[in-house]
Amino acid sequence: MLFDTESIAHLLILYSFVIAVGVTLGKVKFRGISFGVAFILFTGIVVAHFGFTGNLKTISFIQDFGLILFVYSLGLQVGPSFFISFRKGGMKMNRLAVLLILLNIIVAIGAFFLLFDHKDADSFAMLVGVLSGAVTNTPGLGAAEEALRQMGNTNVEIATGYACAYPLAVIGVIMVPMIVKAICHIKDDKENQELASQEQEDTSTKPARQYIEMQNERLDGKSIIELRRLINREFICSRLLHDGNVVTPHRDTVVHIGDHHCVVSSEDDAEAIHTILGSLVEVEWDNV
Repeated sequence: MLFDTESIAHLLILYSFVIAVGVTLGKVKFRGISFGVAFILFTGIVVAHFGFTGNLKTISFIQDFGLILFVYSLGLQVGPSFFISFRKGGMKMNRLAVLLILLNIIVAIGAFFLLFDHKDADSFAMLVGVLSGAVTNTPGLGAAEEALRQMGNTNVEIATGYACAYPLAVIGVIMVPMIVKAICHIKDDKENQELASQEQEDTSTKPARQYIEMQNERLDGKSIIELRRLINREFICSRLLHDGNVVTPHRDTVVHIGDHHCVVSSEDDAEAIHTILGSLVEVEWDNV
């Protein structure tokens, strides 16, 4: 199992060792800085240097499957807030991202013609790997590999270029902020205090909780989701007192006159919400 490279057990042991050692060493901090899961790649490079490998077809399957899981998990994480982010400077950030990508591509093309043999397909593949590694873009590497495979190029130089550039990119991401902080004399404690002060002053993000008695007859019989659409304000109804019973409402829960709502919203929207729904009341929820 330790040396039979065609064995599935050998590959499982190898992957488990690399992941375990990489995660463990990634937690080690030096002056408050750690590499995190990026250390798994470093461990894999060292292990491969000593000749440990596995069946290439199995490795290719694990690579594709891992990339699929990575992209799928990322989509689940950022998907719910993806379109909302466009209302909060999302377009500006996306334009900036496109500009940075174009600059990276221009630099890569310039380096290709200046430093590499532009007639050599292997050099081109390696440079694509360097570009993906320099921006720590693993999905980009997978897409580039697939594109090269469809063109009939199965050379592994793209992975070599990625592995060479990735460690420098990780170190650069850590070192550049430290250098900028030193040059600009930035103090973390002072910056954190100012940020906390700004968040306290920003009433659009500061939450407010209200207990409101439903008195608007026009809203009687409407569901929670319909109330949000009619009021045109973002809020959450965390609890609802109806006929002496406290329930946890959902988007389709129907509300009636006399119901008491526990509403959480931003401070900016609080007054408009309780003005439309009814009036503020004091409710001893724990005694109900």
